[in-house]
Amino acid sequence: MDSKKQYGGYSNKFFRKEILNANAECVVYNFDSEFSMGKIKEVYERYNKTFGNVDLYKMTKEELLDLGFTQSGVQGKESLKIPLWVKPVLPEYILVTYGTEDKFKIVDTNKIDNDNRDGLTAYGIDVSKCVQIDREHSLTAEDRSTAHTQHTML
Repeated sequence: MDSKKQYGGYSNKFFRKEILNANAECVVYNFDSEFSMGKIKEVYERYNKTFGNVDLYKMTKEELLDLGFTQSGVQGKESLKIPLWVKPVLPEYILVTYGTEDKFKIVDTNKIDNDNRDGLTAYGIDVSKCVQIDREHSLTAEDRSTAHTQHTML
């Protein structure tokens, strides 16, 4: 399978590891600010060239939790708060809820503010629209893509 079409836990876990490692190297090796910023931006740019923007709805709830998303109840609807570190690789538009609103709507990700609490934005994704998997069977990336296209989004 073409790596540019491959989404899922492995590539995204590796991306998170690279971000954490780049940050750690900048601090431990005491790189100057300009070099540090370039090193971190380079990781994001390399990810975007390889995989494009991240479609959170092509992942399972478990994969998102593993990447640092945090569960949040929104007026009886389950959502996962989006970590700030993911914002640079989000698609141009995404289905989200904001704060304690009970509605999910499509927003321009450029308008998502950078305010965060404990590394999480005030925006959450609708868990019911994430890929659902049968715990007894694992899905390939192709299966995940097919399941995603069968979901109905706003």
